[in-house]
Amino acid sequence: MRPELGTWVPALLPAIVVAALGLAAWLALVVRRWWKARVLHARMAVAADGERLAEEWLAAQGHRVLTRQLTKRCVMHVDGRRAEYDIRADLLVQMGDERVIVEVKTGEAADPRLPATRRQLREYAAVFGVETVYLFDAGAMRLFRIEFPDGD
Repeated sequence: MRPELGTWVPALLPAIVVAALGLAAWLALVVRRWWKARVLHARMAVAADGERLAEEWLAAQGHRVLTRQLTKRCVMHVDGRRAEYDIRADLLVQMGDERVIVEVKTGEAADPRLPATRRQLREYAAVFGVETVYLFDAGAMRLFRIEFPDGD
């Protein structure tokens, strides 16, 4: 004897709902990952364009880029355990007799007074052992000289 449509559909309804919700959650996750990758790719393209502009501007001012993405391995201790990390500055530049760090920013982050940007620049000064670092605002094509005198 064949079951009536009205008897087995209600029994499967919870399973159908759970499957549909699972499929919707999976699809949302896929779309979210795709969107994040797209946004990250766009940010990286803007950053790369900013660095290219900075290099061209610096060269036009008579400075020479020595290294891109200068990296230094650092150490800190967390609860007594050694933890290594890398610091990466955008450019190491020869300015006259001086080798300097130049960080390139675009958009709102190009303001050296913003807490995140200021902390990054201060960290570069400490790690690379310099009192002065430079911030290049790629949107305004402007180079800021940032000084962190000892003790201030």
